[in-house]
Amino acid sequence: MLKSLYILVISLTLITVSQAVPTKSTGESFWNSLNRTRPSPARRGCSTNAECLRTGQSLIKPHRRSPTTRALAPRQSAGFPRMYNAIRVTSTSGQEYGWVENFQTTSLQFSNDPTLAMSINYVENANAADPLTLTISSDQRPSGFPYLAAQPAVPADESQSDLRSGSFNYATLTAGSINHPAGPPYTGPEDTYYDSDDSNETNSQGTETAIVSGGYGSQLSSELEAELELTTLMCGQWVVNPDTLEITAQWINADGSKPPTAIVAYLRNNLLLLSGDGPIFKSTYGQYGEIMTLHFDTLPETP
Repeated sequence: MLKSLYILVISLTLITVSQAVPTKSTGESFWNSLNRTRPSPARRGCSTNAECLRTGQSLIKPHRRSPTTRALAPRQSAGFPRMYNAIRVTSTSGQEYGWVENFQTTSLQFSNDPTLAMSINYVENANAADPLTLTISSDQRPSGFPYLAAQPAVPADESQSDLRSGSFNYATLTAGSINHPAGPPYTGPEDTYYDSDDSNETNSQGTETAIVSGGYGSQLSSELEAELELTTLMCGQWVVNPDTLEITAQWINADGSKPPTAIVAYLRNNLLLLSGDGPIFKSTYGQYGEIMTLHFDTLPETP
């Protein structure tokens, strides 16, 4: 009797268990949960390479401090020459006017003809007082006049020809034979700039840092006439931005003052000039007056 009851209890227990456990067809998610492997506990990442080595983990990958890349600005080593076969001429409003011409006349002009573009050898010097050398290619200038020079125009009444704010006085750009560092005025010979009618060539040693002015000046009128002799020379300095390659000028007056010098153009003759007040020059000469910017450039090679 007891044996029969024992067998009955076991049978009922098995039936109950078989009904409680779902089959694979009716409880797919249950079986999947049983077969899923429990992930191992995550290892704490190391914060330094020394900790990574101690715990046997991979070294930390290097990363940039800045989210963006930044190219280094190209700068030239002192004394290493750069050759540019053009100086690009652009107005401050963005209009392109071509390139500075090699010396076809006694004054510096510009043209849209790339075959006439002036070649310049540009060298940065270690000497802060003589920061750069600009040399015009010998086949593009009169012999003995290697320097970019400026000669102040004398007003018709022979009054003061300094470049100043509020004045439309100007200085024409040409080729010079004598170079002096930037500084106070000095006296020199009359043949310090190239004159096709009187080209007594005088060679000199030095660099083209200075804007040399003197010799003869021209009164800028509608006919560009009335040349008058000057004996007092004034000088300034060319400045080149090594990042943008923009060429600017700083004029120095007889009293040592330095006006905010602008490179301007007289469009009737495509002449490049210096002015102590670009807006005044532009308004004075109307449609023929323009304020310019100069940049070193390299012309593409012709096929």
